[in-house]
Amino acid sequence: MLKAMLVFLILLFSAIFVFKEVPAFETISLSEVHRLTFTSYPEVHPELVVDKKGNIGVFWLSLKLRTPGIEGGWLDNGNFIKIRSSYSCVGRWDVAAAGERELWLLRTHWGMLYLHRLKNLREIKSWRIVRKGTGDPFVKIVNGKPFFLWREKKNSQQEMLKIGFFREEKPESLSLITTRKIRFPELYLRDSQFFVTFQTKKDNWHLWIAKFGYPEISQIDIKKLPFSSTRLMRASGLIDSRGNFWVSWQEGDEEKEKIFLSFSPDMENWSPPCSIYPFKGRVVNPRIKESGRSILIFYQLRDEEKEEWFIKVTGTSREIFPQGKILGFDPLLKCDEFDIILLDGTIWITWQEKGDIFLGRGFFNYKA
Repeated sequence: MLKAMLVFLILLFSAIFVFKEVPAFETISLSEVHRLTFTSYPEVHPELVVDKKGNIGVFWLSLKLRTPGIEGGWLDNGNFIKIRSSYSCVGRWDVAAAGERELWLLRTHWGMLYLHRLKNLREIKSWRIVRKGTGDPFVKIVNGKPFFLWREKKNSQQEMLKIGFFREEKPESLSLITTRKIRFPELYLRDSQFFVTFQTKKDNWHLWIAKFGYPEISQIDIKKLPFSSTRLMRASGLIDSRGNFWVSWQEGDEEKEKIFLSFSPDMENWSPPCSIYPFKGRVVNPRIKESGRSILIFYQLRDEEKEEWFIKVTGTSREIFPQGKILGFDPLLKCDEFDIILLDGTIWITWQEKGDIFLGRGFFNYKA
């Protein structure tokens, strides 16, 4: 009996010691919250942008009219200044910020692809890039210039993944790959090279990565990553300050979604996938960010009893992840959708709750 009690105390002490050694995530407290919409019609898909001066913008898709429209604006000294008119969008869209309150908006509308440049919420110029058969737009600012991706129908069996850019003030495009069913392209830059992640489907959905030169787009090299799923994956990628590539993705059947994380120092060799939430519950929509030495994955967790979604965060670092360690599981706030930006210890979150859009600012301290 005494021996059993001694073993129990040793195990208890060890558990307490390990718990103290594990860095805990401090729950984010929002110092300010702005309610951006007041409507009886749903506002959905909020996106955050930050310009080179640190100004914060929020944009979303409004369903208050028969035709959905992109709306939003900039936060200005505590006041939210909205765009005067919306941009019709039956399809997908994306936004990115360049110079001070300069915005690039890429949208599809009934299969057509449009690009708009706005300054202080006033349109400077717009272009119709493609007349039909487009989807999944993505826009990114690189050295002050916009680069944009989309998929375009080639025929009844194949789609093309294209990249657009400006040459002498005129938009041009180049086809990167032609295959069946292309989804969710995203663009990254490292060491004067572009990387594009995307998904294609043959038997399962597979993650791919295309590598090519910048600023001259040439020598396209395409490889399949060692990750796949029977369902379309929601993925988020990041090239950290040391040049490592991280990817987090959602997979699994409905009601059984899980999120996994992997990284590669060279885009060739990848760590084994690690589940970021190894407990019971549905987790979806990963957003991967870097903060100092830490890699943070924000995502949504379903509370089945309350029938609500909550934002949560999980963290790791370059030093501890090779051993499969992922730390911290704290709920942040209730939401239906969200987007997030980290700026020098400040966190900006926009979220949709019960049809309205909110913007919050807070501070956090996480050390993995």
